[in-house]
Amino acid sequence: MFSGSLRDNIDLLHMYPDSRVWLALQRVQLASYARSLPAGLHSRLKEGGDGLIFGQRQLLSLARAVLRQPALMLPDEATSAVDWHTHEAVQAAVREAFPRSTILAVAHRLETVLDFHQVIVMDRGDIVEKGDVKDLMRIPNGTLARALTRKSASLTEAQP
Repeated sequence: MFSGSLRDNIDLLHMYPDSRVWLALQRVQLASYARSLPAGLHSRLKEGGDGLIFGQRQLLSLARAVLRQPALMLPDEATSAVDWHTHEAVQAAVREAFPRSTILAVAHRLETVLDFHQVIVMDRGDIVEKGDVKDLMRIPNGTLARALTRKSASLTEAQP
């Protein structure tokens, strides 16, 4: 984020009409936030996104990608330090807003990869499994299957 308008932070070169910027903001669930600002798209942001919470900065970065529709997108831990609501907003945008993009995601949260077509599971820098998520989930004693089982067990234990 840099010092400038919200719109400039999403579309610096003004290559897209406002309607497309608003659509990108809707896709990442920030349109209502933008509408609440005194000058809407023309509201000023501070250098580094000061005044925005981390999740909002992540979603604004994602709005840039939604607007541009890249052929290849490489999000690196896009949801690692965000609250659950923001995590869900990122996941929904990635699932729905990039129909023609190839997405290579670096992720530690298992929920991040469950909708992907293919995954590579790594352990200490080595590839230990790769393939269709559903196929990997069915491998008895497989790395992904074990991780999902542990995650499910820990969620079950945490419930009252």
